[in-house]
Amino acid sequence: MIYNVPVATLALCTSNVKVLKRERMNGNSIYRIEPIRLKDGNADKVFQKLERKIRKKKRLKRCDVFSLLLTPLMSGTMEISERICRGMDILENPGLDMKEEDVKRMQSVLYALAVKFLDRNQLMDVKEKIGMTILGQMLFEDGEKKGMERGEEQGIQRQDV
Repeated sequence: MIYNVPVATLALCTSNVKVLKRERMNGNSIYRIEPIRLKDGNADKVFQKLERKIRKKKRLKRCDVFSLLLTPLMSGTMEISERICRGMDILENPGLDMKEEDVKRMQSVLYALAVKFLDRNQLMDVKEKIGMTILGQMLFEDGEKKGMERGEEQGIQRQDV
């Protein structure tokens, strides 16, 4: 299908990126990229603001929590693993005024960033937090279901022998 509309390619850059690329070549094609640098964003301030609202018992809406998803890419004093853990904690807060589906999607974004930016040891620290989330519960249930299916298959195969 041809829509004849302009396409904008945006790239979120971590605070560690030194040189921003504005073009990308692929064969004969040149793609123009609009980089969004999050270095100027401060993850510590994002968490302070959200935690202040939680302490005041204010209901957090989706628009309040969205910046939380970008904190692993921002500058700040906290380690990325701590940002992801605290983000997961906030997403589990009963004071969220969000649908469960939206919470799951946001947890998935933090999970993807954890896999992308953390080493194996840091992932082990984050694993416990993820396991206590809705997403973690879903992953556990899927693994349990697959394990039971495999066990049933092996039991059937042994009966056939």
